[in-house]
Amino acid sequence: MTTVDATSRGRVASMWTEAGIDFRSNVCRVNDVIGLHAHSYDHVSIVTAGWFLVEEIAPDGTRQAYQLAAKEFRTDDPRFDPVGYRITILAWHRHEFRCLGGDPAEVLCLWPNGDEEQTRGGDSC
Repeated sequence: MTTVDATSRGRVASMWTEAGIDFRSNVCRVNDVIGLHAHSYDHVSIVTAGWFLVEEIAPDGTRQAYQLAAKEFRTDDPRFDPVGYRITILAWHRHEFRCLGGDPAEVLCLWPNGDEEQTRGGDSC
């Protein structure tokens, strides 16, 4: 397992491979951001703890914003409106995660081992 202390960017990330799948755990606190970036492969992002705002920009410039929250996460915040806890982000779709709740919160990203680990811009989730 490789662990990267990215506290200057507001998170601690760990990476590992298991059963042919690459995993990256991003542990964040409220207001931390995994900056806008894209990958050359589709990947799944699962919020295992906390609540995040996700902003996504498709290659054609189409933008969407949505919230993801862990299954058990609850808050009285009136902005709380998650679409779920898991999403597939398509290749070359730029995306950013902003932590809205949870202390700590986690986004777990996974993709098939051997897919090109190529990132454009910002941080990697």
